[in-house]
Amino acid sequence: MVSESSKAAFKQIIEALKDENIIMIGLWGMGGVGKTTLAREVGFQAPKLNLFDKVMITAVSQKPNLERIQDQIAQYIGFDMKNEQGRRSEQELWLRLKNKPRILIILDDIWESINLMEEIGIPIGDDHKGCKVLLTTRH
Repeated sequence: MVSESSKAAFKQIIEALKDENIIMIGLWGMGGVGKTTLAREVGFQAPKLNLFDKVMITAVSQKPNLERIQDQIAQYIGFDMKNEQGRRSEQELWLRLKNKPRILIILDDIWESINLMEEIGIPIGDDHKGCKVLLTTRH
């Protein structure tokens, strides 16, 4: 059963995603209130509403494995973070993501501050107007 507050939150998030001045959306609340479920539904509906061409979701968790997160994002866009010389840089992932015109990246279950560009390679704001980030957190 979907609550009225979940419906209202869904509508607010969709409106924020439509607003070109908003690049990052935070969804916060206590554990078990449905943040992940709501974020997944937004991710499912966003392409249907023609807001994004690509939507990817990854769990960050209490002890984030940034390489795993990079690998998941890179794999989703068809880019391998590893090459013959070793691991590619955040800047290379950033450049690849920059070439994706309309992409929503959902980072679920964030416990601490993360510099999205420097630590993962996610271009946002003036670096990439078509990339938006939806974060879920308890904090």
